[in-house]
Parts: sequence; C-alpha cells; structure tokens
Amino acid sequence: MQVLGLKEIRKKDLAILYRREFTAVASIKHIGTEVQDKRVSFSIEHLPTGGTHIAVSFLDHIDYPLLPAIKSMKAYIAEQEREGRLS
Repeated sequence: MQVLGLKEIRKKDLAILYRREFTAVASIKHIGTEVQDKRVSFSIEHLPTGGTHIAVSFLDHIDYPLLPAIKSMKAYIAEQEREGRLS
C-alpha cells in the first residue's frame, strides 16, 4: 500500500501540549487498484525520552490488510512530522 497524501487535515484542540490529535482524508493506492480516499484519525505524542509515538486508526473500511496499512500510514505521518507539515 502506498500513501499518496493527506487532505482536509483537522487538528483537535487539546489542553495537553505534548499530544496532538488529527482527523484527515488519506489518499491511498493498493497495487493494481485505483486511488481511494479513506478517513483516518491519528495522534502524535512526544515522549519524555525524546521520541514520538504515532497512533493511527482508519474510520472507513479498507480493502487491504490492516496492520501493513497502519504501518504505511505511520511512516508517512512520521515523515510529514519531520518535515514540519503537521502543526
């Protein structure tokens, strides 16, 4: 599975500064299929040890094994976070 992008990103307002929660529409493509838009929610939590923890959940059904899809989404979100595109 390939994540092509996130659109309609909405950040939830939280009182906790080290945790951010978002909802978005992910454009994904499976091998041999066309591009699909699926709703996702994800959170980015900065840990006291200096790392980050990313949690992802698909709000729409996907026709792909769930664990590899979540792994691909986490990698894409981590890249976007490093590049400063999620604020």
